[in-house]
Amino acid sequence: MVKLNIKNMTVENADALQKELLWEVEAAPQLQLDLSEVQECDLCGLQLLTAAAKQAHRQGKRFSLRNLPEAVEQNLLLTGLDTQMEVDDG
Repeated sequence: MVKLNIKNMTVENADALQKELLWEVEAAPQLQLDLSEVQECDLCGLQLLTAAAKQAHRQGKRFSLRNLPEAVEQNLLLTGLDTQMEVDDG
């Protein structure tokens, strides 16, 4: 399990978030992201999570989310991405 150390998954942090997610996808045989520290998430943050999940799946790796804060969970539901992302009970 990897704890994401970015509190704001927003357009302002997109570069740092993208680099961290892509590095984690490449480094791990499977990736379970702990999002418990995330306080804010916008559409850009969701797009980067989706891109990381697709990259992991292309490489035959499992990608899942854990400990979703309300900000992330609400946005996944609103966008319909909750049906496309694997979420483990935390």
